[in-house]
Amino acid sequence: MSEYVDHIREKIDDYVVCYRQNYAQKYELGLMKFDGAKSSIEIESFVEGVVVVGGYSGIAGKYVKELKSKHPDIEVLEMRNSLVIKSSN
Repeated sequence: MSEYVDHIREKIDDYVVCYRQNYAQKYELGLMKFDGAKSSIEIESFVEGVVVVGGYSGIAGKYVKELKSKHPDIEVLEMRNSLVIKSSN
């Protein structure tokens, strides 16, 4: 993962230009129809590598623990979600 993050850090200026242009094109095409949508965006040049794991069943927990154990240099963010079923009564 560090090679990937290093690459992004080296090329961040190119990525910023690309993402700004991509957003502007989508805005012009009418694909950015939400409250507060602007014709252009500002992008921070801060780069941080994080692995994000999410799911509903909870089976990812052991894999997240294993990943953290084998690669303590990688920041892992686990999102735990659950469904709550309410009775119709």
